[in-house]
Amino acid sequence: MNRIGMVAVLAVAWTALWRDASPGTVLGGLAVGAAVSVAAGDGGTPAWRPLLRPVATVRFVVAFLWNLTTASVAVAWDVVTPEERAREAIVLVPLRTGSDAIVTTVANAISLTPGTVTVDVERDPIGLYMHVMHFRDAEHARAQVRRLEELAIRAFGSRHEVAALDGETGDAR
Repeated sequence: MNRIGMVAVLAVAWTALWRDASPGTVLGGLAVGAAVSVAAGDGGTPAWRPLLRPVATVRFVVAFLWNLTTASVAVAWDVVTPEERAREAIVLVPLRTGSDAIVTTVANAISLTPGTVTVDVERDPIGLYMHVMHFRDAEHARAQVRRLEELAIRAFGSRHEVAALDGETGDAR
């Protein structure tokens, strides 16, 4: 968004917040919008531009909903059969992405899924510490997260990251 658009949007928001479209309120909104725009600077070129690939996004959402459903059933089963206790563990999952947005997406998807929660994020190298309620083995847990990460990269990642995945998997989609 250019600077004029930013000022206009902020002026409209200011006017809406005051619930008054009088000339004084609109001018006040333009003044506040201009001040915020100057304070924010031009922002330069963002290091990460949000990309949205509709088909890949649907795949990510479907996979997330599938994980959510199966994990909900597993946790519910654990509750109704208290004699069979879950085996818990904390697993470090190294990630391939360098994008904070992808790391955040994957970490939140993990935490929103019953039976798993992101405990911490390792910065160098990038990885997630994840608590798993129904632990089978570390490689199984890592494979599930890495599959979710791959889907998130294909949905929201940069062209460079998608190309790196294609080179890694031999897939040339």
